[in-house]
Amino acid sequence: MKKIVVIGGGTGVATLLRGLKEEKVDLTAVVSMADSGGSTGRLRDEFGVLPTGDLRNCLVALANDPVQEWLHRFRFDEGNLEYNEVGRHNLGNLILTALTHRYHGDFMKAVRADQKILRIHPDNRVLPVTLANIQLKITYGDGTEVVGEDKIDKAERDRFIPIRTISLLPQAYIYREASKAIQEADLIVVGPGSLYTSIIPALLTRDPDADKGYFLRESQGKLAMVINVMTEPGQTSGKRGGRWQAGEYIYQAGNFVYNIEQYAGRKFHYIICNTTRPSQELCSRYNAEGSYFVEPPDVKDGRYGRFKGRFILEDLVSQNEFYRHDPNKLASVIMGLL
Repeated sequence: MKKIVVIGGGTGVATLLRGLKEEKVDLTAVVSMADSGGSTGRLRDEFGVLPTGDLRNCLVALANDPVQEWLHRFRFDEGNLEYNEVGRHNLGNLILTALTHRYHGDFMKAVRADQKILRIHPDNRVLPVTLANIQLKITYGDGTEVVGEDKIDKAERDRFIPIRTISLLPQAYIYREASKAIQEADLIVVGPGSLYTSIIPALLTRDPDADKGYFLRESQGKLAMVINVMTEPGQTSGKRGGRWQAGEYIYQAGNFVYNIEQYAGRKFHYIICNTTRPSQELCSRYNAEGSYFVEPPDVKDGRYGRFKGRFILEDLVSQNEFYRHDPNKLASVIMGLL
């Protein structure tokens, strides 16, 4: 059976997992562990547990029990949230926190127990990229430094300053089981997802036995990345201000490739990019929020010369209330690479 490893976090990777779980493959999700906002951040602060949010998203995506899937998605958003202890908590996060307590702080026992609760197929599993208690450190182009993944999400949308560097505090080593899965994989897929809060954080852990610590350098399988369909305010698009040039700053496909390969420490064999534009109605709604369509590359353009032969350009989206990757379309392209 072919082995696929998907690396990242958040809703983007979960979308891909929903498509791939129906395929006859050995499927592993290696998940970023730098989340520090919302329900996850509160549980980290109050109970000292590792971040559960991205893991829970991936576990739910692989679930085969509809009732448990609904329970894990449920969020306590009703009532007087100001005085509600469980206000804005996701029940799946609380379940993982409770299981960690049940197993006396053994986070992996908690994750494996939750996989059984969700009836995830034995060939599918979710692993943290590291078991270290880490935070993100971000340095912006103007020299400003912030610590915490949630600080990026709270960035001012009316003043965009490009991110210069991103690192982990403290520097962490990759979880050995995750490293083993990556080394044995036939295909490794990075993304889609938030570039600076889901994808790159998953690539920042180091393997002491790998060349310069880049764990993907030792992998023998093919490498593929999935480019986002829209930019994200505060991360990959926004209005420039201050000493930066005025006007809109919008990431293109090449920007995503450059950043991911820089932090991965090697080139990818395949770059998967959507070609279908959003409807005018959806485009206007997203643009009003500072989010823009990621233009597919014109492979005849000389600027994309270094990517020659690596781009896979396909219709990869669903257009309903939201404009997102379609799990089945994306999974079909991934399976074609095998």
